[in-house]
Order: sequence, then structure tokens, then C-alpha cells
Amino acid sequence: MSVANPHITTTTRVWDGLSYQMMGVKEAKRLEKQGVVQMCENLTAAQLKTAAQFDEARSAIADKAMKSSMPPGMDGKKVDKRSKAYRDKQMKAEG
Repeated sequence: MSVANPHITTTTRVWDGLSYQMMGVKEAKRLEKQGVVQMCENLTAAQLKTAAQFDEARSAIADKAMKSSMPPGMDGKKVDKRSKAYRDKQMKAEG
């Protein structure tokens, strides 16, 4: 039996920890592998992941993206500009 509306076969319903969304099947599968959403066809409410589980996956992805965008040798920690300026002045005074 053919489907009259092709969008029905190319979209799926996903759960992101807080709400449901309709999304393309390819995109939903990619995001589900990353752990950001959960495809929820034929699932019960007890099988759905919690928002905390999705937040862990999102923060891991964000940390990975931040580290990959930083130049080599940087650890991603925020540097206090005042302490850096103080060290520079101190080294100039000693040298």
C-alpha cells in the first residue's frame, strides 16, 4: 500500500528530554547516535531518557567542539587577564 503523503515516510518523532519534535529520519538517526535525541516510535514513557542524560551528551559534544577549535597547546581554561598582566610586569621588573 503506497503512502499518499511522502513526508510521512521521511519524518519521525523524536524526544529531546523536554519536548517532542518532528524531524527527518536521516537527521534523527545521526543525532540519536550522538545521544542528543531519542527516536520514540514504539516506545513507552518508561523507556524515554531523562533530560539529564541528554544534557550529558550535549555537554560532551560542546566540550569536544571547543577543544577542536582551540589552537594546539591551549587547554580551554579561562585566563584571568589581571594575573597575566601582573606576571608580565613582574617579569619585566626582574629582567
